Amino acid sequence: ATYPLHCASIVIGRGSADTLPHDEFINLVGCKESQTVSRQHLRLVCNKGQWQVTHLSQLNDTLLNGHDVNATDRLSLHDGDLLELAQISLTFHTGFPASG
Repeated sequence: ATYPLHCASIVIGRGSADTLPHDEFINLVGCKESQTVSRQHLRLVCNKGQWQVTHLSQLNDTLLNGHDVNATDRLSLHDGDLLELAQISLTFHTGFPASG
């Protein structure tokens, strides 16, 4: 599936967008592996045209290109980067201008 990024702050997980009024929310609950994804697993933020990832989960890991993303990290994303949320893999692509 493709998830276009339309705003400057996006949370990915399996929770509800109702708890995050200022963020767009991508809900992975439809994926069969989603039981290993936290309700608020990670946040993507666009800062001056550069997308960055921050890990939010206390229970489940986030990997960027095979390396752990810690809660204190705000790591830049580049075209083709692989994000792993427990058992779900997402590839980040820059095909459209980032908003924000």
